[in-house]
Amino acid sequence: MNHRDQTRAILILTSWMLLGCVAAVLPEVQRVEIRRQLRDGFAPVARFAGTLPVETFLSNFRGNAATSTSEKNEEVSESSEELSRLERQVLALKSLLNDQNQKLPAETSQSLFQPRLIEARRMSGSLEERWRSGEWVDAGTSHNVREQDWILKAEQPLLDLGADAKIHPDDLVLAGRAIVGQVSAVGRWSSAYRSITHPEFRCPVQILKTDKSSQSEQIPAGSLHGTGAELCELKYVENTAPISQGDFVVLNDPEQTWEQPLVLGRVVRAEVKTNSPFWEIDVEPITEAESSRQVLILSQQISPERIAAMPKE
Repeated sequence: MNHRDQTRAILILTSWMLLGCVAAVLPEVQRVEIRRQLRDGFAPVARFAGTLPVETFLSNFRGNAATSTSEKNEEVSESSEELSRLERQVLALKSLLNDQNQKLPAETSQSLFQPRLIEARRMSGSLEERWRSGEWVDAGTSHNVREQDWILKAEQPLLDLGADAKIHPDDLVLAGRAIVGQVSAVGRWSSAYRSITHPEFRCPVQILKTDKSSQSEQIPAGSLHGTGAELCELKYVENTAPISQGDFVVLNDPEQTWEQPLVLGRVVRAEVKTNSPFWEIDVEPITEAESSRQVLILSQQISPERIAAMPKE
């Protein structure tokens, strides 16, 4: 509001106040006459207002408001139904992706590599001494059974299988379901192997939780190293992984070759040093290689079915 409008408003207000004061001091007869004239002057306006269809206007307004509300409720209901339908589709898609039994129709095939378990015996006693000393002269020269000197002179224990049984370096040595070592050198007829506590022993492993409530979590994996002492070290396990004393250390088997895990040991100490991204874990071997003479060698071979299926040239 500018200055001129403000002045006009003040004058109008002042005029009405003066008229009110004048009317207040007039005699009663004149005040009645003024009220009658004002009533007669506003009578046409009142009659026109009375002819307006106010109820119709109100009814139409209420009807329009109800219709608008109903339409909005229908839109909200339709949106909710569409959202529920989309949610059901998303859940069905997730269930389909998570269901391992749902497979695309594909032709089955044999894996190129297959595990191979071979029975072997750990040499010991007089037989081992005679083999290392080269006393098997009667079967050596005439039957070509003589072993390489570097195998005979190895300080590690020997197995009675070698290249003749297609043994390879780093093949694992088992006593039952327990891993006790791995092949370190392969000769013609015998092999040397390092125990699980040997400083050069290395094996990819994972943690098997003893707590059933933790078995659904992500499985921690790492590398088991021999130390030359009674305990082994489990390395490269992130400090965010759930590790507890008593957890089993088993062979890392991402292809699930074995129905039951192959065990190496149990966790006896787990600690995280300050600012270290990995756990420091000590593992006690589950068994000793010297406790069993009969062992198994876990090797790999090319699938015989794949070889047989090769077309002959």
